[in-house]
Amino acid sequence: MSVQLSPPNVYGNLGKFRKETDVNIFSGVIYENYPKPQKEEKLKTDGSPREPEINVPSGKEAKSSSSRLMLLGLGILCLLLVASIIIISWISVELVKKEEKVKNWENQTKHLTLENIMLENVTEETIRRNDELNRMREAILAFENFPVKDFCPEKSEHL
Repeated sequence: MSVQLSPPNVYGNLGKFRKETDVNIFSGVIYENYPKPQKEEKLKTDGSPREPEINVPSGKEAKSSSSRLMLLGLGILCLLLVASIIIISWISVELVKKEEKVKNWENQTKHLTLENIMLENVTEETIRRNDELNRMREAILAFENFPVKDFCPEKSEHL
């Protein structure tokens, strides 16, 4: 019993499963189900190779194809111009909205700053009154019998 240790033919049947595709790696063009273009050298009558013929449109055909290309380029340019105008308009509207928000925040900040200053003034006034009342209480507690008529004229008028 002998065993062959040769590698299997992996690539042998590959052509059966794929489409016929010819890839030209230098030009990046793939020819699929089309005949591959061949370079043909035409021979002159004397047997020497001659230059291949190049079909260049002339006259009316050249003018129409160039005018079509020019119109196509102009159309693309117009589309780009319209798109840029739309984008610039949208950006300007967004900027106006942002500026309004910033102005609103600035106004709120000013309002809150003024309110904070007013509350600080009220706090200072309250602290001043509290200190005054504490001094009065200490003065009252210093006496055993506090002379109300002498120190509180407002109270004595109501008595």
